Amino acid sequence: MNNEKCRFSSYGGYCRILSVKSCDGMNEDCPFYKTEKQFRESADRAILINRRKCRCESCTYTTKPCQLSVFYKK
Repeated sequence: MNNEKCRFSSYGGYCRILSVKSCDGMNEDCPFYKTEKQFRESADRAILINRRKCRCESCTYTTKPCQLSVFYKK
């Protein structure tokens, strides 16, 4: 079992994306469970896909579109 807490767990035992009141952040069976590393890897993978499809120029979600995380390794 992994000892890392889910990125979406918050203080007070709540999940930040699901309306679940009791979440300790350690339930790996939850479909939304991601450690910080897993979350960054998924986000970087999505950014690379969007770069290949030339979608970064029209991004409205952030002021610095398609910026990879500091953890990204080529």
